[in-house]
Amino acid sequence: MYYQSDYKFQPRLDYNKNLSNLRRGGRKLNKKHLEPDVIIKHESDEEEVSNEIFECFISFTQNTSMHGVKFIGQSELHWTERIIWSILVIFAIISIIYISLQLSVKFASSPLSTVVESVIHPVSEIPYPSITICPHNRLHAQRAIEAENKFLPNASKETLEIFRFLILNLNNIEFGSFDEFYDEILEFPSNDELRNLNLREVYKFAMLTCDEIFVGKCWWRNKYYECCNDFFEQQTSEYGICFGFNGAVEGIGIAKNENESFHYPLRTSNYGEWSGLRIEISTRTDLSLKEEINGIKVIVVHPNQWPNTGNFIPSGSTTSITIRPTFFYTTDDVRNLEPDDRQCLNDDESKSAMTLPGLTYLQLNCLSECRQQYLHKYCNCSISLFFPIGSYRDCNFDDLKCLNKYNDIFNYEKPPSINPYFNDAIDGMVCGCLPECHRVDYSIEITSNILSVNDNMTLDLHYQSANIVKYRTDITFGWLDLMVSFGGIAGLFMGCSILSGVELFYYSSLFLIILFRKIKNKVDKFLKANSKEFRARDLQFASKRKNKNKKKNSFENVQAINIKVISCVDTEKNKNKF
Repeated sequence: MYYQSDYKFQPRLDYNKNLSNLRRGGRKLNKKHLEPDVIIKHESDEEEVSNEIFECFISFTQNTSMHGVKFIGQSELHWTERIIWSILVIFAIISIIYISLQLSVKFASSPLSTVVESVIHPVSEIPYPSITICPHNRLHAQRAIEAENKFLPNASKETLEIFRFLILNLNNIEFGSFDEFYDEILEFPSNDELRNLNLREVYKFAMLTCDEIFVGKCWWRNKYYECCNDFFEQQTSEYGICFGFNGAVEGIGIAKNENESFHYPLRTSNYGEWSGLRIEISTRTDLSLKEEINGIKVIVVHPNQWPNTGNFIPSGSTTSITIRPTFFYTTDDVRNLEPDDRQCLNDDESKSAMTLPGLTYLQLNCLSECRQQYLHKYCNCSISLFFPIGSYRDCNFDDLKCLNKYNDIFNYEKPPSINPYFNDAIDGMVCGCLPECHRVDYSIEITSNILSVNDNMTLDLHYQSANIVKYRTDITFGWLDLMVSFGGIAGLFMGCSILSGVELFYYSSLFLIILFRKIKNKVDKFLKANSKEFRARDLQFASKRKNKNKKKNSFENVQAINIKVISCVDTEKNKNKF
């Protein structure tokens, strides 16, 4: 059946003959009254748009360079062949998507690899390490006695006795040894005299001087120098106040490092004995407070690192300390990863990381600051004998009990993440300090020869070789690898290339344009229909209002006439009365 609304009529139709057969309301049109060659089906907008989309898809299949897709749109092929090719193309697309997702996961995980880049990197390209010397017995016996009169001139006998115990503890104090405080100190009730003591000032007054530690001159590279005037200076460390060489974390060392006209920290290009630093140290027992084994702690760290961990060397020996530096750096591709993924920090990222006040970020500087923060957390103070104070309150005599109580926590560093090998029930410090992405690590090998039982010892600190090992850390799967892998997979399954992507983008744009036009037509029709309806409603409302006004006016006119008639009748009645 064919309806009038489904056809367009051309001028060749015999209208006079056919119009009589048409009935109102879209009744059926007799097909024989129309010439067959002029019947044209009228398509709706939806059908027209759908045809355009279909034609766009067929054009894409016939013109694309992707393998197998052109067979889907070839009308010459049997429909079963086209279905088979469609299934194969869908399978290829699914395979490409699946493998691409696997590659993306591999890229997201980005495992790092560290390889040896060079074994001939010259030692002259890195700074010579900072050397810190800490005597095992650090306080002078005579000055310790003099300290009683200086800091507690009017103290009671009991207070002086506790002060002597305190001096003995300060003689060998180091971070994490707070459990060695004498019971007499912990049990003694505090008083104002002990509470007001500045432990750092007491320590500095009674400590051994530089001239009392070093004997003669110091050898550096190829020349003798005055140890105390030219090289060594007081250096705060986690062993108390010691003497440091080539450090850049405190006092004169910072000033030298920031002086652009002065090349500091120092460097050397030679290796072997007598090529670096050679010193002779006195460990006289007659100056010490305790008659026990004597010797020194040697700390070898980066010049920008706070001295924290040392090695004990007994007195009466000639010791050779061989330094083996190792240089690490990361590529720019690694920089694009998150710090937790690459497990290191770059220089520009370390500004917001935890470190000691005024110092550059290093992993061990971060660890020292973490220890200081835990001191403040549990005891509300820090110890200026070990760290730069910054904004923290300096611990006094009253805080020694607290330090002793939480000493186990200060000695136990827990990993930041859950680890089955660590007991979470035990309290400890959680620091989470990452290493630097560009760093130099100094490992040492100590060889000591006991020559005689005397109070002097000789140290020779030197590089093992003129060259060091340089390591490079890079990602195993980067952006370029990801692109090559995507291209290889797409080419393997469908012969795709970047130009194939351009084709897909072009035809997708056409599809979106057609779809947009379809939506726009629907919106226009909807707005047009609504506007007509609203206009009709307005006209209807205006007509009703007009009719209402007419009725109202007619009613008012009738009332006026009635009033006039009544008034006239009343007038006539009045006349008749008279």
